[in-house]
Amino acid sequence: QVHDNSPASACGLRTDDFLLSFGPHSQATLASARDFKAAVQAAANTPTEIWVQRPGVGRLRLSLTPQAWSGQGLLGCTVHMNPQLGRSPSAAAPRPAG
Repeated sequence: QVHDNSPASACGLRTDDFLLSFGPHSQATLASARDFKAAVQAAANTPTEIWVQRPGVGRLRLSLTPQAWSGQGLLGCTVHMNPQLGRSPSAAAPRPAG
């Protein structure tokens, strides 16, 4: 779920996106919710490149700035990491959509 007026919605994340990487961190280095939370907190107030897998579209590169907003947390979304897509997106060097 992506909440309205959140950092996640501002960067263009959608509810059905699956996170592939967050900054320099891939799924391999973000093996737990605790690891992901630490990475997000370390990136607070810093534009961070993320890669997502969007159904029907493919891999997309977005810029997300974790920051305080009117809701909980620094992102404003529920994060899903798909183990079937665990390869680093930078290895394939996909181009962002648009």
